Amino acid sequence: MEDISDESKLFSAFLRKDEKAFEFLFHRFYSPLCLYAIKFDIEKESAEELVQDVLLKIWSTDFHFDSYDKLKSFLYLSTKNAAINYLDKRKRRLTNYDNYANQINNIVEDDSRWIIYAETLQLIKNALEKLPTQCAAVMKLNILDGLDTKEIAQKLNITSSTVYSQKTKGLALLKQLLDNGDYLLVLLLIDTFKK
Repeated sequence: MEDISDESKLFSAFLRKDEKAFEFLFHRFYSPLCLYAIKFDIEKESAEELVQDVLLKIWSTDFHFDSYDKLKSFLYLSTKNAAINYLDKRKRRLTNYDNYANQINNIVEDDSRWIIYAETLQLIKNALEKLPTQCAAVMKLNILDGLDTKEIAQKLNITSSTVYSQKTKGLALLKQLLDNGDYLLVLLLIDTFKK
């Protein structure tokens, strides 16, 4: 085999798919290309793998280069593009992982909220059962069904002033039956349905 230490002979041998020329090119460019890839904030092992892929791709693909300098430029450009693609994939993977982790956290938080809401609602229902009959009917329609004073009056066939007085009485009794947090939820539910 001819001496391939000079660039033009190396380039000619590479174009002829001479394996020794490829090995020589591999050793000549491997370390500089790895350092170049690391410059893009890529871990050493990933940079090495990326550069190996670039060099193997150039060997296995039928690229036509006019000169050794164009081959060299192509190697650096290919390494840069591979590094950018690697970073994009890593970013998407991390983003997907973060999104997945956030979704899991949201599901857990939502489940916890719904469990607390369901348990609190059951406490409120139990407290409503302890109210006098007409008062309980008015409060259930208001709190659980979201009906306003006029709708409750029509449904129960009573006056609006009776509904108002039963709501006032019901709230006072619920305040005694429930702790502050649960009572505040009752007020919130009533306020939500006013809108």
